[in-house]
Amino acid sequence: DEQIQSFRQNGYLVVNDVLSKEELDRARQGMHATLLKYGVDHDNLLETGHNLKSLSSTNGAGGILDVFYPAWKMKMCENPKMLAIISQ
Repeated sequence: DEQIQSFRQNGYLVVNDVLSKEELDRARQGMHATLLKYGVDHDNLLETGHNLKSLSSTNGAGGILDVFYPAWKMKMCENPKMLAIISQ
């Protein structure tokens, strides 16, 4: 399947039209608010981006942020459309 191949090649999969613009806007605002609590301003990454390192258990080497379960993220994960996709 083309989607599986794309995921294996790129490490992510874009699925269009799963979430509404409003849902994506709320998630984006939530992510920005969460990062701001840790001193990362998405509008000023040149000066605050270094703070991302403190959110990573690998000091930024793995590219994974350790920001677990803020409300915006839970709403995204609990969304029925998202659950249907990640359950496949």
